[in-house]
Amino acid sequence: MCYMFSALSASSWLANPVNRTSDAEFVTYMFFAVANAAFLVIGIITILDIHFTMKREYEKIKKKLDETVPTD
Repeated sequence: MCYMFSALSASSWLANPVNRTSDAEFVTYMFFAVANAAFLVIGIITILDIHFTMKREYEKIKKKLDETVPTD
């Protein structure tokens, strides 16, 4: 998250017309910003997918364990 914050902050600073010298730099910085934003979104989606998969698997194992262990 710290990397993403710093990369997106740098991208917005570099996209400022005062700080760049050519249109090619602007395009390069915008591609960098879009790539970092996409990386952030894909990373969050991946983490959430793993979280929910692990939670579902945990519930399956817990249910199976409750069925096999006798409660006296």
